Amino acid sequence: MATTYKGTNRTLADNPVASNIMAPGLQAGNVRVLHDTYEADAILSGSIIEIGEYLPRGAHVIEVILQCDALGSSVTLTVGDYEDADRYIAVSSTWNTANQVQRTNAIGGKSYKVDEEDANGVSIAGATTTDRQIIITTGGATASGTIKLVVLYSYE
Repeated sequence: MATTYKGTNRTLADNPVASNIMAPGLQAGNVRVLHDTYEADAILSGSIIEIGEYLPRGAHVIEVILQCDALGSSVTLTVGDYEDADRYIAVSSTWNTANQVQRTNAIGGKSYKVDEEDANGVSIAGATTTDRQIIITTGGATASGTIKLVVLYSYE
């Protein structure tokens, strides 16, 4: 006979004592959208494209959706931030076909909480080169074409 299992948040909800209250923004936050477009014109491999405004400190990234034109036969893209360049989308394919779509494929990026800390956990509030700035990094070859990115995040 099959068994029923419960996810972490379902387990916490079954026992709503103070220590089990879920982090604000995970279950009851408002979903927000960050969207940006970049027209690449022969940008070199290793280039960084900053996308949208800074995410608010404490935001939980729900999903990242990348869509592109045919950028070139060997072009690769990663999506992350200045702390981890492939936090959300790791290199998984070349962008040589129009209208390709890639969603968050790095498990560490699902429900990632933006903390604005450096790699050692030291708060650097107000810095612009942290996990608050979403970036796309090009690789493989020179890229030309339209790049669109949508970030869904919750924030209370």
